[in-house]
Amino acid sequence: MKKKSVQFAFILNLVCAASAAQTINVIEKAKIPSILTESSGIEITDRNHIWSHNDSGGNHELYEFDSTGILLRTLNIQNSTNHDWEELAQDSAGNIYIGDFGNNNNDRNNLAIYKISNPDLVAGTSIASQKIKFTYPDQVDFPPGDSLKNFDMEAFFWYNHSLYLFSKNRTVPYDGFTKLYQLPENPGTYTAVLLDSFYTGMGPFYVTSVTSADISPDGKFMVLLSGLHVFLFSNFSGNNFFAGNEQELNFAELTQKEAIVFINDHEIYLTDEQTDTLGFTGKLYYADLSDFIATDISSTEKEDFVLFPNPNHKGNFGLQIGDNFIGGDLTILNSFGESVFKSFVSSSSVSVSCELSSGIYFVQITNTEGTLQKKLMVY
Repeated sequence: MKKKSVQFAFILNLVCAASAAQTINVIEKAKIPSILTESSGIEITDRNHIWSHNDSGGNHELYEFDSTGILLRTLNIQNSTNHDWEELAQDSAGNIYIGDFGNNNNDRNNLAIYKISNPDLVAGTSIASQKIKFTYPDQVDFPPGDSLKNFDMEAFFWYNHSLYLFSKNRTVPYDGFTKLYQLPENPGTYTAVLLDSFYTGMGPFYVTSVTSADISPDGKFMVLLSGLHVFLFSNFSGNNFFAGNEQELNFAELTQKEAIVFINDHEIYLTDEQTDTLGFTGKLYYADLSDFIATDISSTEKEDFVLFPNPNHKGNFGLQIGDNFIGGDLTILNSFGESVFKSFVSSSSVSVSCELSSGIYFVQITNTEGTLQKKLMVY
């Protein structure tokens, strides 16, 4: 019982240290077509042509509708099965990727992404698909134990010839992290690469777990969606999305929000699922991020603490630290807030080698200037 109290206090301190969340104003545009009872992913070919689909057990079809909610077209996806379609992505050539990687029970071994050509360039009611099959490098058991159930996937996007996937956390007890994986864009069979993870909050999972993601056309802004939040990332380099600036934007109302897409570099569409028990009918929403993007650009700060590689194996990693923190104390804490490693920072480049079991840790550097902290995932 004592350990649980320490863990709660530790995570609470992390939440309190984060920047204050802001409220995002969303405008209801339309009720989406009734055939989309569970709109789980969206993409656009222009701001008035929106594509979506239903999730688990739905037909293997995409549905096109306009910004007033009128159904325009139904497209059958050949050579595909809708085990649990959860998300859409689009590359710079207009090809669409369909994420059949929903995995509520964390027990699937048939994960897939279907790739189709730009549907606007195809006449008729059906289109051929190609298949990307994959597994996760860190999943051993199907399903894993409750504390490791972080292999449900509901969010991804295409960026620079790769696909980036973000997990929907279903751990018990809930640890609040989404994991980031990378896959090639081409059909084939792959093992995904685990790149990083991000703490979205202490839950409950339907409030903070990630349900969709997208990146702006100019590649400068990335968003993660949850039931109550949009996490806006910027000033990152390459695919190191979590190393830049982050803002947490809150919705005024909690609904089952499942899909987000950039219309352009500052406007977004969102949809939520029809939930009869809660009175949600399934709607299309619009929001303008211009004010948040302008604020973020004006407050860009230099990165003082870089940890790599992250995730890493067994606790062997490097640190790059700003000169003003040389001479500080290095501490590694486990998820209960207990110290498991201590050292001294004698230079701006530090190599750390310690035996850590799989899990989430927090690396702190403290001196008279204050405390720097990074989350570390070990597998």
